[in-house]
Amino acid sequence: MKEIILIIGNKSYSPWSLRVWFFMKQFNLNFVERKVQLCTKSTNNILSEYNSDYKVPILKVDGLVVWDSLAILEYLSEWQINGSGWPTSVSMRAIARSMVAEMHSSFTNIRGELPFNLKVKNVQFPVLSDETLHEIERISLLWNMCESYGSNSHDWLFGKFSIVDAMYAPIAIRFSLYKIPMHGYAKCYLEKVMESTFIQEWIEYANSEKEYISEEIIMQAHKQGF
Repeated sequence: MKEIILIIGNKSYSPWSLRVWFFMKQFNLNFVERKVQLCTKSTNNILSEYNSDYKVPILKVDGLVVWDSLAILEYLSEWQINGSGWPTSVSMRAIARSMVAEMHSSFTNIRGELPFNLKVKNVQFPVLSDETLHEIERISLLWNMCESYGSNSHDWLFGKFSIVDAMYAPIAIRFSLYKIPMHGYAKCYLEKVMESTFIQEWIEYANSEKEYISEEIIMQAHKQGF
């Protein structure tokens, strides 16, 4: 049996790592987890062997190396779970892929003004730019749009857990951390993500990490794809 190795960054600071880790946990995939401390003098040297442009996460399966969170999720869905990382309906897959593509390429203002930093405690609702407020409203709209795809208000976005949920999990953590209000199904969905055993496991581990990275460096790292 091939050994699956997932290389991730600090759980306190790496939303891209969370996406793949959460997906693999949710689908009960066996893997070896290796953490690389980000933003140190040795980080780039450690990551240089993986051809990932010094980014995490990275999936290593024997001689195969896959980088970029979405590419890894697609690969795992095809290889490990017979494509069930996506909804079964052709039309629902099209919508799901649209949401994932938007998450993958957009919401840069949220990433800049609401950095993924689990070391921050007791955060008050921040003063946000109009651009960031627009992005928050867009995500709320997308989540509420998905209410009709499940059988009840506490389902995942497309009823069953999928790549879409993995991709939006770091946004849910950001909204919870910065006390961003949601309404309707979007509020129920946010609560569901934050109540997940695996999300709580990730946060608990992040709280135990001793490494500290300044907010300025974190924001730059997020732009680079950590």
